[in-house]
Amino acid sequence: MTLALHIAATQRIDPLTRYAEEWAGFGGMSPPQQRFHHSLNRKRLLLAANQIGKTRAGAAEAWWHALGTHPYRVTPPTPNEGWVLASDLKNGWPKLSQKLREIEPPGALADGCTFDEARGYYYKGIRAIGLSNGSMIIGKGSDQAVTALASGTVDWLWFDEPPKRSHWGEFNKRGGVRGAPIWGTLTPIGRPCEWLRNVVEGDPQQGTGPEDPGWVVFKAILSHENAPHLAAERVREMIAETPTWERGQRIMAEWEGYTIGRRVPGFTDANIIDDEFLEAIRFEELGLGVDWGEVPGNTVWYLTGWDGSAVYFLGEYSPHDRMTEAEEVRAVRQELLAPWGTDYDHITVGRADSNSAGRRGIAATVNQLINRAMAHEMGRPRAPFDFQPPYKGRGSVKARARIISSACVEGRLYVHQDCSRLIHSYRHWMGENNDLKHPFDAAGYIGEYWLSPVVRSGASMTLIK
Repeated sequence: MTLALHIAATQRIDPLTRYAEEWAGFGGMSPPQQRFHHSLNRKRLLLAANQIGKTRAGAAEAWWHALGTHPYRVTPPTPNEGWVLASDLKNGWPKLSQKLREIEPPGALADGCTFDEARGYYYKGIRAIGLSNGSMIIGKGSDQAVTALASGTVDWLWFDEPPKRSHWGEFNKRGGVRGAPIWGTLTPIGRPCEWLRNVVEGDPQQGTGPEDPGWVVFKAILSHENAPHLAAERVREMIAETPTWERGQRIMAEWEGYTIGRRVPGFTDANIIDDEFLEAIRFEELGLGVDWGEVPGNTVWYLTGWDGSAVYFLGEYSPHDRMTEAEEVRAVRQELLAPWGTDYDHITVGRADSNSAGRRGIAATVNQLINRAMAHEMGRPRAPFDFQPPYKGRGSVKARARIISSACVEGRLYVHQDCSRLIHSYRHWMGENNDLKHPFDAAGYIGEYWLSPVVRSGASMTLIK
């Protein structure tokens, strides 16, 4: 068949059938889309670079499930109900609706179901698609209250782009009763995704398996073979135009990357080190930096080294249960210091948040109680060093971020690969008062001691408003 005859023939086929049956590049599936659709796993994830057609693949799955016409698997009986979780309902639903509209088969919609580019599909006053066979495709958003996902039992689930962790649990539960098919289509950009990687694949650095076994993950990099609808020259241009710090996710479909607008833009993979890198380093001083959290998991300790020109974050410890000061000091000694062949006697400086101890110590701070516990642990009348509070005046957080970012660019700050929470924070923290701030603060308190001559001299910090 000539190209002209092929195009003329495909124009007589509805777009969903064309997607399933026609050639890649002429409305049909690309190789990664084919692998994704052919899988019979209940839980599937298409982790793809930009412009691969991941959302179209998710949209095709939604139509096939709602119509009961999937070409490769048995679907729930129709009429059925499926949920689609968008990044946000107001803006995300119209974008998803556009992708669904592009391959909408003729005669699929129920009377009264409407579509417009500004609002997307609407049916009976809600963001949804009503089908002529009685099935429903209902839009949900990560911007909604979690309670909006906390009830209902559905027949299939699709999430497009990274969901919020707070919404994931409730969304996932909605299909659990019926063993519903669930699939995701995303490029891991825009919000931290390591938690989702841990759910579906596990953490390779920690050697842990998936938290939710049974997922199959399909990864598709940006190439002409994987995006035949794009000219080869256009693919090369897209790769060249993508900033270096975004290529891992936008081009190579990798889990980890860097959030745009983060507070430490100077931090890159070049600042992450391993044991081999440290073999030639000789430290002049060792320090401990801590941020005291009010709930378990928020307290973070860092063992830090200084070689006269650069700071090295060597180890990370975070208690997951409530501990007394004595228990925490002992755990840090065993879990954080001992693996590096060091002890409290070798620490020359400690910086920790200035939290009050509350009812645990009248007119005492957490630092003072920890100092006493450390002295008792070492069998001494006083601790080998005292934890001192950092300067926390106006502008101090921004000042630390600027100091740390500059040090990263200058090759004066390195983070061991095992300090996963700090790496995650430097990659993604945007200044909010959230879980990412605790590692940033703990590292910043001790890091600025060596990196800022002003701080080390004991003078006030220069504020950055």
